[in-house]
Amino acid sequence: MRRILAAFVLVFAFVSQAIADVPPANVTRILVEDRDKGMSFGTGTLIRSDLVITNWHVVKDRGGTVRVLFPDWSVSIAKVVKTDKLWDLAALRIEPVLLPPMELGEKPEKGDLVTVGGYGSGWYKSGSGKILKFYTPGPNKTDEVIQIDARVRNGDSGGPIIKDGKLVGVIFGSSDGTYGSHIVPVRKFLRGVK
Repeated sequence: MRRILAAFVLVFAFVSQAIADVPPANVTRILVEDRDKGMSFGTGTLIRSDLVITNWHVVKDRGGTVRVLFPDWSVSIAKVVKTDKLWDLAALRIEPVLLPPMELGEKPEKGDLVTVGGYGSGWYKSGSGKILKFYTPGPNKTDEVIQIDARVRNGDSGGPIIKDGKLVGVIFGSSDGTYGSHIVPVRKFLRGVK
């Protein structure tokens, strides 16, 4: 049954891609299968030939198989190598691929125009909006979460926030806009990931 569901998702994504935006080669679908907890879906970004970044909530507490599906329809099995619940980040190790990783950018400023995107509903869709504000979700007083005037869908979680072709943050949710961790906590999270 799980294989049938996974095959359906892949076929649906393939057919739907014809009406969607063209995804960057380094933005991936994340499919997590777990016998007891079902499937979860999300988006990720290749930031090294062997490393994809996504959200903790996409892969959390899942003992099953994590698959990374690239826009060229190649699939890699991934291993979760690091997670951070506070900033909702996860690093996934894959076998090295011959695709260009997305370069890490600098911290954006309030008012900057950025692009967000992901594979919600199975196909890639992107949108642009200005950064509305920075805020702090906890007691650390470092304003490392950003709110963007753009909409995302379920399944876009873990997708990139892009400025000038570079990764400046990772989407983790939406309500009255899109929210994500900007590049400073992402860089801190990636320290020590080899």
